[in-house]
Amino acid sequence: MVVTKGERYASNKRATRCSVGMVTKKIRIPKKGDRVAVTGREGSYVVFLVDESLQVADLKQTGGDERLATIRWDTLAFLDEKVAR
Repeated sequence: MVVTKGERYASNKRATRCSVGMVTKKIRIPKKGDRVAVTGREGSYVVFLVDESLQVADLKQTGGDERLATIRWDTLAFLDEKVAR
């Protein structure tokens, strides 16, 4: 349950235990071939392997030889989303 800032549910004891202002982020599942950036790293990468059970992906740098293994999905920024904005 997500309780947004300013909302109160006095009649629901379970909701009062939730942190006020807590936001649930929807994480996009990467697919092979997606262009992504990685938080804390320079450059762009292409997803070449996805492990859904661990929620990680292996990446290859575009225009380079660098490869990154077992990168968590929540550290990825999808470049097609940035271009669309």
